[in-house]
Amino acid sequence: AYTATVIIPPLSVLGLTDVTLQPGEKYRFKTNYDDAQSKIVSWSVASGGGSFANGEYTAATAPGTSVLVAAYGDQEVSVTVTVPAVMTITTSTSVATTAAKLGEVLTLTTNMSGTINWTKDLGTLSATTGSTVTWTAPNQSQLTALITATNGTYTVTAEILVLKHFPYDPQRDVNWERRKTVLVSRAEDRSRTARVKDYNDEAFEPFELNFRDRSLTEYHAAQTFWDEHYPGLRLIYEDKIRQIRKVVYMDSDVRVVGYGSNAISYSFRVIEG
Repeated sequence: AYTATVIIPPLSVLGLTDVTLQPGEKYRFKTNYDDAQSKIVSWSVASGGGSFANGEYTAATAPGTSVLVAAYGDQEVSVTVTVPAVMTITTSTSVATTAAKLGEVLTLTTNMSGTINWTKDLGTLSATTGSTVTWTAPNQSQLTALITATNGTYTVTAEILVLKHFPYDPQRDVNWERRKTVLVSRAEDRSRTARVKDYNDEAFEPFELNFRDRSLTEYHAAQTFWDEHYPGLRLIYEDKIRQIRKVVYMDSDVRVVGYGSNAISYSFRVIEG
């Protein structure tokens, strides 16, 4: 007869045990016991905030540190979750943004509690204390405003670009791509290693904008705007299809078709920057 020895490793968390999550972000932690035929590991919040539902953790909305515990029998392992202080910046139509039009009023909120003090180096705040304030951008382009909120324990600072926005809407058939700048090395077996060169591995988008059958007055204004901004100045492009705001550069020459009835069609490309 043969005797088989089965060694069961101790309970452990797979992956990071010190995680930073955004307020209210959902995350599912994994352990080395998750492949058992039945669910044998239970998760709980030992300290701090947030909650579990069906094995998925929802982070607290307030800044702070939480300790989560996975347990099986008399075995326990813990995970530390940090929620940072954040500032939410929105337009009058509740679009999240990091850029303001000239003179635009933005709403600023934070996930901190208690007495919150606000300061700025540019523009105008509606108040210096409160959980929510508004900020009015200056009427000058190519500026960066620094806004700070603190409750004495936590401090968060946000940069808000003040830029001109392109005032005309393109045709609805806007074309864009989703890109990353990558370096790829391919081996003989066609396996590959790659490195993303963009900051924080973030993707970016170029847009092809078309304006058909527009007035000569609009074209002249668009031409002046392009002359002012191409190639080095950023501007605001409002993607009304997806209801988002992008900070972009002009990224091409202007292509123009003129008609005998004084109608002008023009197009150009912008790229997120």
